[in-house]
Order: sequence, then structure tokens, then C-alpha cells
Amino acid sequence: MEQDEYLLGTDDAELPRLSCSWQEFLDRAALSLLPGDPEFERVVAACMRSWTEGGGSIDVARDLVGAAHEAGLVVEEFRPLGRIARAGGPEWGWLGGFFASYLPRLVERGQLDRELAERHLARWEELGRVGAAFCVTPTVAELVLRKPL
Repeated sequence: MEQDEYLLGTDDAELPRLSCSWQEFLDRAALSLLPGDPEFERVVAACMRSWTEGGGSIDVARDLVGAAHEAGLVVEEFRPLGRIARAGGPEWGWLGGFFASYLPRLVERGQLDRELAERHLARWEELGRVGAAFCVTPTVAELVLRKPL
């Protein structure tokens, strides 16, 4: 993992008390639409499968605690950060940008039906215009790591 290689490289740091802060996904699957929508859930499930089928994990924060320990670092702070996106608000736009860029890739790879992707993008846009929904964003974790003296 990239973060393991980066953290293990901190042993060579010349600073006696190196600190760094990370914000990484903790629970990407927390992404949910209010009110619920089965097609939205299918789209999220396809996204989650695409990451695990590729041998990776989008929930990097889960691995950082162990990687930090292996690198000889101390986890000073670990805070989960969750948000609720209001239809049409900035977080809504952030999620819409993700869907607009990622769903076509899933379609190209055969991991998501084109019609479902198109319906989802159109519905997301419509909900954003009329303000008729909320979305629980993926949970992110903020970690502060420190190199001990």
C-alpha cells in the first residue's frame, strides 16, 4: 500500500518529532440517500465492488492505524467526520462530481448498467434542483500521527 511505504519512510526523517495529519475514507459505504432509493443503493454497491474487485480498499483510514504502528508512529488523534449533504448544497455538488466522473468508468468496465448510470445522474441532478433529498456522505477519518522522541 502506498501509505505503508510513505509511513515506513518516516524512519529516515531528520526531524526528531515529525507529525502529520491525514484525512482518509473510513466508511465509504455509509453513503446513503434520504429518502432511500433502491437504484441509488445499487449504484453505491457497484462503486464499492469496483474497488474491492481491483484488490484495493477505498477505506484507507482503516489501514492507517496498523501502518502507523508498523512505521513506529503514534496515533495522536483519530476522529471520524460525517456530513449530511443537502440537495443543491456544496457537498451535494462534490458527490455529483464524483458520480459524473466515476459512473462512466464503471459502465466502460461492465460493472454498471449504462441505463442505470444515466437514470442515477439525471435523478441526482433533479433532486439537487428541487431540494427534495439529503445524502449521508462517506465517513472520513482525520488522523494525526506523530513520530515519538
